[in-house]
Formats: sequence, structure tokens, C-alpha cells
Amino acid sequence: MQETSFPLIFSKRPRPLVALDWISGLLFLAGVALVFFYAPLEAVMGPVQKVFYFHVASAWVGMLGFVVAAVCGVLYLVQKRRLWDVIAVAAVELGMVFTLITIVTGSIWARPIWNTWWTWDPRLTTVTIMELVYAAYLMLRQGIEEPERRARFGAVYAIVGFLSVPLTFLSIRIFRTIHPVVIGSGDPGATGSFDMTPRMLQTFLFGLLVFSVVFVDWLWHRVRIGQMAEQVEELRLRAMDQQMRRATPGGLPVLLLGLAQEAPADTLGYMIAGYAVIFGMMAVYLVSLVVRYRNLKLDLAVLQELEEKEQS
Repeated sequence: MQETSFPLIFSKRPRPLVALDWISGLLFLAGVALVFFYAPLEAVMGPVQKVFYFHVASAWVGMLGFVVAAVCGVLYLVQKRRLWDVIAVAAVELGMVFTLITIVTGSIWARPIWNTWWTWDPRLTTVTIMELVYAAYLMLRQGIEEPERRARFGAVYAIVGFLSVPLTFLSIRIFRTIHPVVIGSGDPGATGSFDMTPRMLQTFLFGLLVFSVVFVDWLWHRVRIGQMAEQVEELRLRAMDQQMRRATPGGLPVLLLGLAQEAPADTLGYMIAGYAVIFGMMAVYLVSLVVRYRNLKLDLAVLQELEEKEQS
């Protein structure tokens, strides 16, 4: 049987989530400190090389989001639980945010190293295709109103769309490319490769850990918002159905429409731009989560009040 309702768990954050918020925040600050004060300056590329640490970590988390979405797609098709669909949407959204950070910071890094903002290198091309594939996933969901059908189509798309993830990861290993390979051997013609010192490697691995923890933290918040959105949609559909059965003009549907919807000489400037993009885009996404949460909370309160009046 299809699961269609969600518990009212939005009055306050659970204690484990609060603890995870603090842990991820402190780890993120520690990661930033390691990048700027612990990792040594690379001799050839200079300061812009420091973008590498969070650039790769963002790419890792972006792909992780798409992996989670594919797994949740399979679980939804097997179990028909709407929770898996909510998690899949949250994971795709986070994956797209971090993949966009990857693309923009990569472009900033490329300008002083490759002397161009963009080139149709296999890695850049495949990561852009991957981002567009999942943008289409969100567009597909927007075009389907019936919840169960939307979840089913989304699950199938998330599974098929996942093919773009290994293609992106392997692109610099199977095609001629100028993009450096961090793990394993790549094309000898790659531009921007460097040997990591022990402190560079420690900073790099710590960055992967930090972004992984941040991903789990933000995914939890985004799933809570997704559950709230599902509950708002369920109450809205129920209220509109009751209104249509009574066949009375005006009133509730009009009110519902008003609810919130939802090797250069100097690379220091490029390093600053790269981290400004990382911090800025992460901050914008966090603000969007807060705004969506508040709007959905207002919608939920209004719809619950209306439903109580209908039942009394």
C-alpha cells in the first residue's frame, strides 16, 4: 500500500540533528583553517591551487547525491514508500548545488592555469551533461501533478540518469584530457597536475570528510522540508477535494492560491574568487532552505486550521 502521510515532526529539530549541525559547522571551519593555514602553497600554481581542496570535495558530494537518488529510486520502486521519493529529490537537489559549485570553481581555477575560463575537455563536458540531466529530472517532476505517478517517473529517471555519474568519473581515465587526475594515473598531457605533499594530502582527505558530513546534515534538513511539503500538498489536495464535492464557489481554493510556493604570475585573486563562490553558493542554499521551511510551516498551519474547521 502506498504511504501517503507524514508525521508532524517539524516543531523543533531533533537533538541528533542539532548535534550534527554543530559538528558539521565546526568541521567546516576546521577545513577552511587547514586550507589557508596548514596546507603549503604549491610552487608552480600558487594560491589558486588551494581551490582544489573544496573543488574536489564538492565534486565528490555532488556525485554522492546522485548515487543516493539512484538507490532511493530503486527502493521506492520496490517498497512504494513516499519517504524514498522525498530523500531522492533532496539528494538530487544537493547534488546539483555541489556540482554547480564544482563547475564554477573549476572554471576559476582553469583561467590562470589553462589560460581560458572554459574548454570542451571530456571532464568538463561530461560534468555539465550530468548537471543538465538532473536539471531535467526536476523539470520532469514539476510537470507531473499526481504524486504517485510523479514519484514513480522520478524513481525511474533517477536510476537511468545515474549512468551519467560513472561516465563523468571515468572520463579523465578513458579519454585524452588536459584535466588532472587526483586518484590514479591520467593523461600525461594533463595541465595542472601536481604532487601532493603529506600536509596537502591530509588537507584533501579532511576536506572530503568535511563535505561528506555537511552533505548528511543538509540532506537531513532537506528531507524534513520535503516531508513538510508532502504534508502541505496532501492537506491542500484534501481540502480542495472537499470544496469541489460541495461545489460551492470561491472561498478555500482562492485562499490556497495565495500560499507560498515554493602558472601565472599572481593567482591570489582567483583563489579568493573560488572560495567566495563556494561560501556564497553554500550560504544562498542554506538561506533558501530556511525560507522554504518557514513558508511551508505557515502553509501547514493554515491548512490544518482549515481542516479542523471543516471537521467541526
